[in-house]
Amino acid sequence: MRTLAALFRAFVIGLMGMLFLAVLWVAFWSFYNPPVDVPAPAEISFLSIRGDETGKVLFLGDFAPTDRALPYLEKHGYGYPYSQTLALLGSHDAVLANLEAPITTADRPWPLPKKYTYKIHPDAVPEMRRAGIDVVTLANNHSHDYGRRGLLDTLRNLNGEGIAHIGAGMSEAAARRGIVIETSGGRLGVLSYMQDQLQWRVWTGAFALDAPFRSWSGSARLDYSDLLEDIERLRSGSDAIAVVVHWGSNYKPVNDRQRAIGRACIDFGADVVIGHHPHQYQPVAMYKGRPIVYSVGNYAFGTIGNSKMRFGMAAALHLRDGRVNGIEFTPLLTQNRIVKYRVRAARGKYLRSFMRDFIVESAAEGAIVEERNEVAWLDLERQIE
Repeated sequence: MRTLAALFRAFVIGLMGMLFLAVLWVAFWSFYNPPVDVPAPAEISFLSIRGDETGKVLFLGDFAPTDRALPYLEKHGYGYPYSQTLALLGSHDAVLANLEAPITTADRPWPLPKKYTYKIHPDAVPEMRRAGIDVVTLANNHSHDYGRRGLLDTLRNLNGEGIAHIGAGMSEAAARRGIVIETSGGRLGVLSYMQDQLQWRVWTGAFALDAPFRSWSGSARLDYSDLLEDIERLRSGSDAIAVVVHWGSNYKPVNDRQRAIGRACIDFGADVVIGHHPHQYQPVAMYKGRPIVYSVGNYAFGTIGNSKMRFGMAAALHLRDGRVNGIEFTPLLTQNRIVKYRVRAARGKYLRSFMRDFIVESAAEGAIVEERNEVAWLDLERQIE
């Protein structure tokens, strides 16, 4: 009996110790956020392909050539997912997309269990560049699927092909750096963040953090004090600022947390907010004369996805004289049961379905959107506050 009692006491003490360490871990990632010396943003210059004084910067949603798309990639090559949208990407000065998986050959994923874990083979990267993707945002819940090694490999592979990246890094300072895109219509500063969620913060170790004794790799966490500081840093070298946020819930409508974060971004100085993560499009809203695109949905994403999901969209910011004067939305058919992992512009009945819902849903959020030649147009100079 004494032996059993001693074993039970040891078990209880061990369990309490584990719980204590867990509480410390949660508290550290929740409350420890020291000041970080973030470097000046990277800068990329794009000459206008139209030869006028306007700029067009295209934002795409989640993409990853992996998972269920692999048999198609093996048969048709890594350029297959983008082949139906090459003209769309090529008609813009700069193209940004959310890279939703690490580019690595590592075979040891993040140790704590996740429902979905992805990775991309490095052979896929040259085709991303040839498709016209210039910048990828990395602040998302899959960039750290293969831990520090996977993220480091991702950065090296992107650098090797000349694809710029923001939103994640080997330190918090690197993750929050941002970028300035120069076009003939003005200089657009872009920041990339992931919504601060307990699961992403503690369970997946997804956020970058700098401490006096070491730096953690990961994504930029959307902390309001950091956001304000980062926008102020970019403002001096930018005419307009776009904040990209990975937020919301998979295949769900816009929630109140998205609304609050989007409005805070505008209050702190953003000119445009663009979201993704729900894997389907969500409407655009107006707040204080500034647009909040709640979700552009998927681009070329290699999973089968929800059977009810149909559309993503490409959001093109039109710049003139340093201002974003409109956003052009190209509806994309992204249901892989239909497109077989090769995203394409929505046409016919799909286009009509998208336009009907998107225009009505955006009107409910205070945004006046109209259809123009198979795209949806938000004229920011005509919006009524």
